[in-house]
Amino acid sequence: MARWRAPIALSCFVAALWASTDARAEDRRGDDDRLFYKGRDYGSESLYNPLWVVANRGFDVLQVRPGNRSVYEQAYLTDVRNVLESVSSPFKAISAYGTERFVREELLPLSWRPSTARWIPNYSLHLLGGGQAYAELREWYMAHDASAPVSTVFSIATVYTAALVNEAIENKRARTPNTDAIADLCVFDLLGIVLFSVKPVRRFFAKQLHMVDWSLQPTVTFPHGDMYNAGNYYAYKLALPFEERLRLFGYMGFSSMGGLSLVLARGYSVSAAFGGRVGSFDYTPTGVAITTRPTGAIFVDRNDSLLVKVQVADQRDYALDVNVYPNAFGGFFGGFGFFTWVGSDGKYVGGLSYAKGLGVGVGAGTR
Repeated sequence: MARWRAPIALSCFVAALWASTDARAEDRRGDDDRLFYKGRDYGSESLYNPLWVVANRGFDVLQVRPGNRSVYEQAYLTDVRNVLESVSSPFKAISAYGTERFVREELLPLSWRPSTARWIPNYSLHLLGGGQAYAELREWYMAHDASAPVSTVFSIATVYTAALVNEAIENKRARTPNTDAIADLCVFDLLGIVLFSVKPVRRFFAKQLHMVDWSLQPTVTFPHGDMYNAGNYYAYKLALPFEERLRLFGYMGFSSMGGLSLVLARGYSVSAAFGGRVGSFDYTPTGVAITTRPTGAIFVDRNDSLLVKVQVADQRDYALDVNVYPNAFGGFFGGFGFFTWVGSDGKYVGGLSYAKGLGVGVGAGTR
């Protein structure tokens, strides 16, 4: 019976979330709920679907794991079991880790050292990112003829599937209590879904902050089955009061950058940002082993759907990172997008995506 405690707990957890959010769900279509997903056939939105979300959110950490990117060689069973055991007995895991430490490092912004500020991705990628993912997925399901209650259930299930994959891969064969998974799955993912179940909140992030999912083009490369270019990223734009064409710009994920965005004609915008990019990221029993590198990027989007990203960073395996999304230049490439990573060591990897595909492309390279 003990082996089923975690799955049962998660199932009840998801059911409770559905009950709380479904009460707020709109039972009719054609309302104002389409705030994030517009069904555009160009740019990052042309790839948007549940599998794309799971790939980018679930395999996010592999972008900073050189030599450990194979989708076949992850210890899924061991890592999922450890995550579920931790979630099924949260107080035991938190007690072993230290309750005061858990609150300081995971829940509240009380620790600011790189090795202990584990709350930062909890707020940025789980509370806000997970909430936005829930809202946009729900709109995607409704746009594909699912009813409001079904869309609510499916969007929650997709968010938690991605979160479970993410936590399992981050677990990295550890057999110690995983308090990060408890904070993410039981607190911040939950609060994000509840928060973005409130329409004024959704409207604020969609209309005022222009929050959009600018995740990457995940690609499985041959012959080793390595996952490259999977990454969960969000962009924000805040209009300046003295110049309506100029906006403050933010970009968050494993790269955290800030800058400016300029609105051009016909819905196009160009943005420039600078900041830091995570070079390595691993959870350990004593904290987070993390390194960062300076980085900068140029983005071109159309109606908030990302067309092109060119990023440089002081990193061995992706000093240059170029993503060109499907139909970035009209239909010139027939609905295909592509990416390339070029390392400072001269090795490279590249891949193709397709607007009408499943959201995961194929690629190859010398790395």
